[in-house]
Amino acid sequence: MKKNKVDKIKCNCKPFLPLDFQDKEIIWVDKTFIKDHVTSFFHVHLNMWSIIKKNIKKIWISENEHDYKLILTSEKSLFWTDIYFEIWNKIKYKNTIKMSWIFHTKVFEWPLRNVLKRKEEMIQYMNWKWKKITEIYYFYATCPSCARKFWKNYVVIFAKEK
Repeated sequence: MKKNKVDKIKCNCKPFLPLDFQDKEIIWVDKTFIKDHVTSFFHVHLNMWSIIKKNIKKIWISENEHDYKLILTSEKSLFWTDIYFEIWNKIKYKNTIKMSWIFHTKVFEWPLRNVLKRKEEMIQYMNWKWKKITEIYYFYATCPSCARKFWKNYVVIFAKEK
């Protein structure tokens, strides 16, 4: 019996459970991240994978942990994006920051053409809750291999409450 290309995809990701993030209020106190920058051209990320590989390798070496971690992005302009890698150890990296904020989250299936629509939905959701937003972060919850294997590509939008 001939195997399908999708059956051959190997990935070590833990399954993403949308209910873990859907319509949640998340409070972070001193959650530690490494901050880096991605070059973009009209919101198309040009060096995203090289930045992710570089930082993930650094984190895995220092933490001896290959577990599921958050990688958040924040679209700052048409030409660059901030990217944040969650870390759990106490080692100081060059661009370490701590986040102590309240976030509200929603999960979306992610065709890239709907970015502005999804952002607008999140803003409306927060207005409905009578909350003000100061910033929006995106968590791409599905790696490219899993997205191909399971035909699902999720993004969690984190709205930082004012």
